[in-house]
Amino acid sequence: MAPVDLILIAQARKEILARYPARPPVGLQAKPMPQAAKDRDLLALASIYAKPLLGVSVRAATLEMTDMMLRRTLGALEARDWLRMEHFSKSTRGYIRLPNITEDGLRAANLELPEEGSGGFLHRKLQAFLRDKFASLGHKAGIEVLRNGKHVDVAFLEGENWIALECGLSSAQGEVSNIVKDFAAGFSTVRALLRETGMIRRVEGLLEEQQYKPPGVLKLELISDYLVPENNNEAE
Repeated sequence: MAPVDLILIAQARKEILARYPARPPVGLQAKPMPQAAKDRDLLALASIYAKPLLGVSVRAATLEMTDMMLRRTLGALEARDWLRMEHFSKSTRGYIRLPNITEDGLRAANLELPEEGSGGFLHRKLQAFLRDKFASLGHKAGIEVLRNGKHVDVAFLEGENWIALECGLSSAQGEVSNIVKDFAAGFSTVRALLRETGMIRRVEGLLEEQQYKPPGVLKLELISDYLVPENNNEAE
């Protein structure tokens, strides 16, 4: 009896599968197998959910991980699209990166979007951070404050005047719309806190193009100027 040639069998199997690939039964769509979350992934997501503004070194210490181990975990979460690291320009130079948990990431960790606020996870967390920041300074402050039928991301009372804060993470055009809306709602001062310097330039250009003259005080600022000092430069 001739010996079995395992290599030849493997090659033949490969050729047959290439000619006749596996197909799902008629009427059924093939679905990718969901990836199971590891304990380390869940710990990282839970930590970010609780404190999204921590820097890598501080977060790694709280999780009893090395910096490298945490960075690898964050990279794996990004690869699964459970997490996105968002870039925020600094007023000096460079940028910081903050983690934004996606809808898939929230589901994987059995978490819900924060109840207060609007938009995605990081937007809502930044709204809460800004509200708490100005409340700690003695101002009456709130999220999604309604004024004359218009909502604003965050607003606080300074003396007798309500100041509007817009947390701009996505489009310049959207922030221009928010600025116009806030002044129309009766805010005397609007601060648009934007994600990057390029976004500030785009907002300035759109306002000039539309020949819009703010009826009150308008400030275009970087949101990182509000974040880093309050967190002892922990955001990276």
